[in-house]
Amino acid sequence: MSKNRLRGIDGNKVAWAIFLSIAIDLFGHGLMIGTSLTISAHLGVTLASARVVAHIPEGFVTNAEFKSQNMPRVQRFLMLAAFIIPVWLGATLGYWGLHGQSDLPKLVVLAFTTGTLITAIVEEIIPEAHQTQDTNWSTLTFIGSFALSILFLSYLE
Repeated sequence: MSKNRLRGIDGNKVAWAIFLSIAIDLFGHGLMIGTSLTISAHLGVTLASARVVAHIPEGFVTNAEFKSQNMPRVQRFLMLAAFIIPVWLGATLGYWGLHGQSDLPKLVVLAFTTGTLITAIVEEIIPEAHQTQDTNWSTLTFIGSFALSILFLSYLE
């Protein structure tokens, strides 16, 4: 989150805003995982594995933000552990809601969920990322992370 947006806002409200935004994001990922499992077990496991790897850094950043808001350690741990709930709910809804359906509704759900995630990236993350000067280190980290993700996904196949 941008520190400029958070100035003057109660730390508890910031923590809950972060929690809710990430929970909504994770629900969408869970929905994609559950829907993917109805298409192919391999696809579902691959997507779930990729999401775990992708969200590890997000967990560290979220914990750091909660800590900067002076949230007690036990409360931080409980909030981070609670992130399993929206993933589980999304996966359950995706799997049981689309299990036995034809491929068309499954692909529509996947396309809609992916579209909402891409919209969030284009409208929020990319403009905020370009507010600062890129360094060689940040560029190298981005390229290395992308290469590691591709290597991990190719290893699963």
